[in-house]
Amino acid sequence: MKKIITSLSVLAIAATTAAAFAGATGTTTADAVVAEMKAAGYTNISVETSLLGRTEIEGEKDGEEREVVLSRSGEILRDEVELEDGGESEENDS
Repeated sequence: MKKIITSLSVLAIAATTAAAFAGATGTTTADAVVAEMKAAGYTNISVETSLLGRTEIEGEKDGEEREVVLSRSGEILRDEVELEDGGESEENDS
């Protein structure tokens, strides 16, 4: 019984450490990006997965379209805002 409790304790510590590491490395999820975009007033938000496994999130607000691309590991690869006339107002390429 003591061995089972010790094993569970080790698993719990490993899971907590992994979660903390993920937060510390700047990874994010599509759900977090969608929530942030909704809070900023974006609508028509879509989430798709590319052939390379990247997550592409797009939304619209006041004549602009925002696109956020996440790697498989959750790293933000691109965060762009394009104006309705085709010009870009903001870009964050990593």
